[in-house]
Amino acid sequence: MQRLAILAACAVLVAPGAVLAAGQAAGEAVKASNTPKPIKDKSRKDRLVCKTQEQKGSRLGGQRVCRTQAEWDEMAYQQRLELERKMFVAPARQ
Repeated sequence: MQRLAILAACAVLVAPGAVLAAGQAAGEAVKASNTPKPIKDKSRKDRLVCKTQEQKGSRLGGQRVCRTQAEWDEMAYQQRLELERKMFVAPARQ
């Protein structure tokens, strides 16, 4: 019975370290797999694209924002990296 208690205590102490190591390994794998892909068509990158962005908490129309396609792609890429970093590296909250 005493061996079981000692084994359970060791498992409780070791488990958070293993979970943290697995989370860090997953985060590094995501970083490696998310290298930006080059855009082949140069004219597509320089094209101006306008989008309407809604304002949260407002029923009125949104704001029109114009940027090049390369800028929109970079913003989407950075947002995806930040989201994946938060999902895989951040500790779980209780």
